[in-house]
Amino acid sequence: MLIDKYTPASLQEVIGNSDCLAEVRMWAQAWQQGKNQKPLLLAGAPGVGKTATAYACAKEFGWTLVEFNASDVRDKESMEKSIAGAAYNSGFDGKRRLVLIDEIDAIHGREDKGGLSALLEIMRHAQNPLILTANDIYADKKLASVRSFAKIVQYKKVPFPSIGKWLSEIADKEGIDYDARSIQLLAKNSSGDCRAALIDLETLSNKGKKLTMEDVERSGYRERVDNIFSVIRTLYTGTSLSEIRRARFTLDMDHDLMKKWIEENIPRQFPQLESQAIAFNQLSRGDIFDGRIFRRQHYGFLRYSGDLVSTVGLAVPERAHGFIPYQFPVILKQLAMKRDSQKKVIVEKIAEKSHSSKSRWGKEMGYWEMLVENPAFAESVAAYYELDEDDMAYLFDTSADSVKIKKFMLKVAELKERLAPRAHNRNHISPQPASEDVTSSIPLVTETQSDSKTKAKRTKAGAKEAVAPADEKEEKAPKKQTSLSSFFGG
Repeated sequence: MLIDKYTPASLQEVIGNSDCLAEVRMWAQAWQQGKNQKPLLLAGAPGVGKTATAYACAKEFGWTLVEFNASDVRDKESMEKSIAGAAYNSGFDGKRRLVLIDEIDAIHGREDKGGLSALLEIMRHAQNPLILTANDIYADKKLASVRSFAKIVQYKKVPFPSIGKWLSEIADKEGIDYDARSIQLLAKNSSGDCRAALIDLETLSNKGKKLTMEDVERSGYRERVDNIFSVIRTLYTGTSLSEIRRARFTLDMDHDLMKKWIEENIPRQFPQLESQAIAFNQLSRGDIFDGRIFRRQHYGFLRYSGDLVSTVGLAVPERAHGFIPYQFPVILKQLAMKRDSQKKVIVEKIAEKSHSSKSRWGKEMGYWEMLVENPAFAESVAAYYELDEDDMAYLFDTSADSVKIKKFMLKVAELKERLAPRAHNRNHISPQPASEDVTSSIPLVTETQSDSKTKAKRTKAGAKEAVAPADEKEEKAPKKQTSLSSFFGG
């Protein structure tokens, strides 16, 4: 296949994103000089050259490439068995290894228990160059901790003139007869995806005749992620169900999120109140059907619900003209702002209790969101740091009034009741500053026993203390420290 034949042999041969390639080269040169570097996280749309960059880097610097796909090694056991060995040790031939972990956004915090924490451990202690790739590193908040441990290199879609020039060079080498305009159209239709463009070239040229504009036009556009604003515009202004369906299928967006975009922009698209009423009625019908689908778990019917919500424009006779400034859903902005403020509240509570800086805990919140997956740990954290329903809802990524949070807070209340007598009887607990290791997320407390001299002094002063006031006795009594683990019933 041409895609294998024309894999770049050096970073210079990778198409587009020259700034990103320069960063990768500097990073690789530092490793070559014996200076360990943070892992690279190459982010961008499919086909922009992320994986090709890793291959080219390994070839250019003479490293052995060891490739893994995150969708195949998603749990802790497989991570430690396969990736850890490659990241920590050299190859049998003595060459340095370049470890490539493709599509890390396929790892999910809850479904792939332990996989993300194992990956973070590998990233922190890797002795070989480590490159990770992802399509969207901001889609899942579970990847926040990965972002903090890696150097992010954001790839952009390759401009179609660059893709067209590249395709022409390959066509000339392969003896493919083509019309120059057809190559440019093929490049445009690729939407910045070099890999897809080359696959299309090979597919169309296999017919054994000259590649023409008609061939490319007949092949149609690939279903790719399109600009959200242009898709929303088509949903409102489309003149047929098939046109609206095509636009919707190019949109890589959750069904509920699409409904929020449509709802937000109905008043902008349809200024007349009568038209707004018709559009909102169409949207509400789709929402009613969604409720029935989820209650009865007939998820195959979602495609019909999607047709209902996406055809609000067809239901309205009015057509708006001119440029319409569509807006991001306000409710999502408000939720994001609320989450940010809630995060600050949690950070302040933890920093105050652990006597450490807020900025440090703000950076390490990603770990807490993973560590609270352990129920016993989460209950102890909530009790010790006095976290409430809103705080735990943020960490669990759910709503404060959910059944999960209510049950959890009941367990926390029970834990506090069990600990109350111990807390009343203890004289002093002195937490040390939080350890630099983020995994020790609850400050440790040392236990100090009274030495023999203190015991002797207390024996001699026994009679005197017997007649002293109760508050004075309590004040003079040596302060006994206890461990935090015993405080929590460990």
